[in-house]
Amino acid sequence: AGASVAACAAEVERRYGQIDALINNASMAYKHADPTPWTQKTRTSVYTNFFGTLSVFRAFVPLLRPGARVVTVASMAGHLGIIPSDGLRREFARPDT
Repeated sequence: AGASVAACAAEVERRYGQIDALINNASMAYKHADPTPWTQKTRTSVYTNFFGTLSVFRAFVPLLRPGARVVTVASMAGHLGIIPSDGLRREFARPDT
């Protein structure tokens, strides 16, 4: 993914020079019934949702014009309210975790 992101950023820079906005919407999720092992699902999800977003951000930030905007679209999984356990919600809500 890193090479394709870098190639995309290079092409955008070649065509346009700078950009006014970066809309970062890298996301994927497995369906609950998917038989893929949990550890593999987690690894794939974190790689795409976190590291994919970070990769795009790092590649395109140098192309932003002064005053440009960055918008990162997050998944519903980022909402603490969907976690069914009160204990887990408290754990994830702690500022030091």
